[in-house]
Amino acid sequence: MHPTLTRNGLWIVITAGSLSMAGVVTVHPALVLCGVIVLAVVLAAWIHAWKAAGAVRRHLIRVALWPGHPTTHRGALVPDLDLPLHVVIRNASVYDVGQVELHPILSDGLTATNGLLLQIFAGSTVETHLRIKTLAVGTWFIHGLSMTLRGTLFTHQAYFPSPTPLRVLPKSSVQAQVVASNVMGSPDLDVRPRRLRSPGPGGDLREIRQYHPGDPFKRIAWKATARTGRLMLRDLEDSSSSTFYLLLDISPSMRDGPPGFAKLDHGIDWVSWYAAQAIRSGFRVGYMSVDHAVYQHLGPDEGRKQLMRITELLAGLHSVVEEGYVDATLPELIDALAEYLRFQKGLDCRVVVAADPLDPALVAGATGRLYSRAILESWMERCRNQQIKRSARAAWTVPGPGRIPSPSRQAKIKAEGGRDPRPMSPAPKSEISVERIKDASQDRTSYPPTITSFLEREIRQCCRTVGIALPYRTALLPDAKTQGVTSALRILATRRPAMSVIFVSDLMGIEMNRNLDNAIRHLQSRGHHLTVVSPYAPNLWAPNGPKQSILHRVFSEHEKEEMTATWIHLARLGIRTVVSPRRTSRQPSGYPLDVPSRRASQRMAE
Repeated sequence: MHPTLTRNGLWIVITAGSLSMAGVVTVHPALVLCGVIVLAVVLAAWIHAWKAAGAVRRHLIRVALWPGHPTTHRGALVPDLDLPLHVVIRNASVYDVGQVELHPILSDGLTATNGLLLQIFAGSTVETHLRIKTLAVGTWFIHGLSMTLRGTLFTHQAYFPSPTPLRVLPKSSVQAQVVASNVMGSPDLDVRPRRLRSPGPGGDLREIRQYHPGDPFKRIAWKATARTGRLMLRDLEDSSSSTFYLLLDISPSMRDGPPGFAKLDHGIDWVSWYAAQAIRSGFRVGYMSVDHAVYQHLGPDEGRKQLMRITELLAGLHSVVEEGYVDATLPELIDALAEYLRFQKGLDCRVVVAADPLDPALVAGATGRLYSRAILESWMERCRNQQIKRSARAAWTVPGPGRIPSPSRQAKIKAEGGRDPRPMSPAPKSEISVERIKDASQDRTSYPPTITSFLEREIRQCCRTVGIALPYRTALLPDAKTQGVTSALRILATRRPAMSVIFVSDLMGIEMNRNLDNAIRHLQSRGHHLTVVSPYAPNLWAPNGPKQSILHRVFSEHEKEEMTATWIHLARLGIRTVVSPRRTSRQPSGYPLDVPSRRASQRMAE
């Protein structure tokens, strides 16, 4: 926050000091006087810069910024969209700030397309706007605005926090919701999603009709027969061909690349497109994401609300904070939260004086620095209340640990060393875990228990709420991805009726062992149809320059060899594998797999 010398100012100070020293050594008063005058001018400039910096510290310079509304996609944010960021700067001081350079501080899924150079005078108000661009689907944050006060001799850095969350949704889901909202209730153009049924041996009652020769005798409706005097038959419905399950791989191999170009971004777009097309065609759609274990699980359902649920879950795949998925320990989480509070909120929770590291009122970071536990917990409580209000207002859920303990229970947890030995109580609807928000009777999924402290769980949820980016796990653990896919297929094999499963994965790190083969065969024996869609990296982006061409060729050959062996093994099991088409822009140019239309699904049902 203090003025620092620029390169020109540093050379001027060195030159003036050299002249003064030379004048003293050679006993030349003119050189000494010249050096003193130059240093006096530099000192006057430093005093002026210090006054401008003091105006920033005393809040005499205020900044307000807010994102504008897009004119396309019914005001929804989608990838590859330019967005105006309005900026208003008011200088209430009596000092001319001079030339300033503005840069927004953004999350990884957003980028600034331009910077600004402005002249701010005393008592003036400047209104302008920046341009930001959305890169990928997710929940991203505009954290604030960085202002650089540039002078000839001194420069000063100032930061104005203004955290603003932005939800970027897939284009296909937004377009599907717009179409559904436009035609809903229209008597001439009624394309509302309907459940497609076909006569079958089991299920709910479809209709009671007259008996025809060859119909099963055990399904005669005797009460209807006695009432009408004719043989009547109970016709049952079977929805075996009207259910889609979308399985998405979210492992580290899918996250390589910049935002918008990673294979996970293409997988999110494809899953959203498949879900939108299937729901518009009347299918019931379920969703599941998997890494080394099942991360999200949404039971099958139909209608636009189901598409909105899937879209919300897809938007949270870039803000994973759970243990086992991100490379962050408890001390690193404490350091990240403390730095965020110091820069964003002005709360310095560092303990400067010498203190006992074993004091329960203090917590230690990864570097050994001690922080006040009371300040961290008070802010986490505010953050938790903000998350509950946001969940109730937006009606969307995120994976959470369970019901929040009462203040008396929190005191007992602290007395017991920060661990809660009591099992988790049932969570309210606003905090219920994703795998149980739909069809809880059939989606009971067991996960390996993890022992984490109450403080760590709270910090992780706070990081998600305020937009602190935690690094996702980069290492592919041996057989971890294989175990996750195997467990997901076993869960799907227990569902009824038979359905079509689309697995979007690059197949990197999946070892075709006996357990995975048995899970695939068990899935097929239950009547389910499995299709694998592979986002092949060489088809997703084109290299720019000779260096990128060499890297592109080396990595593509290695990936092709590993994926080809998996493709051959899947073909022997009777599984169709579809490779992504070549892409010419940031978004996929085509979709590898077609979803049956309404007419085709009706023919399939018949």
